[in-house]
Amino acid sequence: MTETLRTHIAEQRQFRNANRRHGRVVYPVSTDSQEAGILSRIERHIEDRLRQRHGGRRAGARACGEAEHRGGYDPILKQLNRLNVGHITMEFTSPGAGDMSVFQRLPEHIEIGLGCVSCQPGQIDSADTIVERVEMALRYLKPERITLNPDCGFAPGSAANVSIDEVYLKLQHEVAAAHHLREKYG
Repeated sequence: MTETLRTHIAEQRQFRNANRRHGRVVYPVSTDSQEAGILSRIERHIEDRLRQRHGGRRAGARACGEAEHRGGYDPILKQLNRLNVGHITMEFTSPGAGDMSVFQRLPEHIEIGLGCVSCQPGQIDSADTIVERVEMALRYLKPERITLNPDCGFAPGSAANVSIDEVYLKLQHEVAAAHHLREKYG
């Protein structure tokens, strides 16, 4: 098992515990193309566990890039399409995240948690920048399928050491962008 996969399994445990408290089940998924094959073998296990343990709760997957945020989602698109989930959170603040046209190749019933706020220390996206990212996604998705999310990395102990004050400012900009988008798109 690769170190990256071990890390993702540890993240799964953390996310599972955190999300249980909020009535959600979220399983992180790597975009590393070498691990896509491993993921296809464990996806049935994940779905079985979802059905057994979480019944009617909303299930989702978090798909994120490696440390360099390179490559896009094409290598794992087949696996994402086979997951029996209603929500996939995908990062898109880094140019290496790939093209948002990938949304056209996901089932229409899946809601997208759009990673549109950078978690990088010192990089504070304006509300206008966040709106621009969401409007790029709107070329491929209906507004009701999008929820706004920061990219992963705000969690305590994550590799991105972002101060609570900076996180708060970033989230304020996300909220302002959400208000603007709701006014414009309903």
